[in-house]
Amino acid sequence: MFVKKALSERDIISKYILPAIEQSGWNMQTQMKEEVSFTDGRIFVKGRKTKRGIRKRADIILYYKRIAINRTVEAIARGENRLLLVMATGTGKTYTAFQIIYRLWKSKIKKRILYLADRNNLITQTKKGDFKHFKDKCHIIKQKKIDTSYEIYLALYQGLTNYDDEADAYKNFSPNFFDLIIVDECHRGSVDADKAWHKILQYFSSATQIGMTATPKETKNLSNIEYFGEPIYTYSLKQGIDDGFLAPYKVLRVGMNVDSCGGFHTPALCAVIKGMKADCNHLMRTTPPMLCVRGVDLEGYRPERSKTDVNGEIIEDRLYNRKGFDRSIVIDERTDVVAKKIMEYLNNSEPMAKTIVFCVDIEHAERMRQALLRYAVPEITGKSDTYIVRITGDDPVAKGYLEDFINPEAPFPVIATTSKLMSTGTDAPALTRKERVENVRKRNYWAKYGENARRVLNALLDKYAETGIENIEEMQVLTIEPLKNLGTPAEIVKIFGGKEKHLAALKELENEIYAA
Repeated sequence: MFVKKALSERDIISKYILPAIEQSGWNMQTQMKEEVSFTDGRIFVKGRKTKRGIRKRADIILYYKRIAINRTVEAIARGENRLLLVMATGTGKTYTAFQIIYRLWKSKIKKRILYLADRNNLITQTKKGDFKHFKDKCHIIKQKKIDTSYEIYLALYQGLTNYDDEADAYKNFSPNFFDLIIVDECHRGSVDADKAWHKILQYFSSATQIGMTATPKETKNLSNIEYFGEPIYTYSLKQGIDDGFLAPYKVLRVGMNVDSCGGFHTPALCAVIKGMKADCNHLMRTTPPMLCVRGVDLEGYRPERSKTDVNGEIIEDRLYNRKGFDRSIVIDERTDVVAKKIMEYLNNSEPMAKTIVFCVDIEHAERMRQALLRYAVPEITGKSDTYIVRITGDDPVAKGYLEDFINPEAPFPVIATTSKLMSTGTDAPALTRKERVENVRKRNYWAKYGENARRVLNALLDKYAETGIENIEEMQVLTIEPLKNLGTPAEIVKIFGGKEKHLAALKELENEIYAA
């Protein structure tokens, strides 16, 4: 019995692929190449020196995607309904998902498909990018409005759930409406039975569900493998580096103890230094080595009694930890120390190496840009006023900066400070806080609340738009301005009918903000 799977790759190409290509009209002399190099070779790092290994050659480029796609389709053909794909960041999970969906949809094996993510810009960039080939068959669910006339849906977890379980938008679909659900970045909560996200997967339990992630979550209470099963294919960061698709990296941990502002200890800093290729769609696809500088948390910071800020206001007396820095409290000396450390490294190694400095928000990115400039080499900054730039979603000029930043032929910008615009998996600008607040208010979802409760939620939105609130669910939001004018913490909780309902309302508000 003849079995194609027994053939080698060379046999498959010569007996099937090349004849089919030639029969379809392609010119073998002018339109075909074989054994082409598909990477420049693995990057080897020794100290501050790098060199390339042997170039890899193949007829089928990005072989790992083909394996992931084929194994998934074969598993579904065998009747498996819970599948897990593990692929390193930057290796093309979204395009792999598109190919899986397209094959199953085109063959009519799976007719109605849902692609789930947890960030608005991941959905929009997917629709405009890899999923654009679905054209009018594809639809993004917005503002919890359900239209059952489409075949392929993209949605946020938050966009399908509601404060009231009975009003959950996903329940407007019948439980067996979808044949296939793909969960992007499935480690972020989809397997947590206590999360609303998990209820979506349970509701559509009859559908084949595929989890995709670079980092499967395995803890005492959460397990991607327990829910989706063992990965049917894994393409690791190490494999990507060995193949030359991803950049190698090294981590430099820096512990800093600074006494100039009253004995505080700096929280983590993270600067990622990368070189870019012109054809990159994702910042992880790089050629020179990548360095991550991460500060070590030593302690939190508690202000001295009656210590005031730059405006003369007394700083709230409590312990500020890493998450609070540059959100609820800003210490200029901290920013200065971090900037000095980054520039010391660059000035002593490669001051023209493309560098990204990740900050907590847009305002922090601007402060960091200014601080970095103070320690930059004047001879370099004098050549261009774009040596150090801020690239954030609120700035229309940033798009031009970003295009030049990832272009290896463009010498400037060299250093970019950013918040979330250039973070993992994100290619499109994020909404500003004010835009998110405007979108929430347009939906007027809180009409079901009483006047006093709406006043509290409005106050929180004002605070979020002004300075940002890291986690709206935290009880400490009751002690911030402008909520103090609305009553004591106990009185505010009572407005919502108790602690449980109060926390549920805060969670709903947070979902509404990040679904905007």
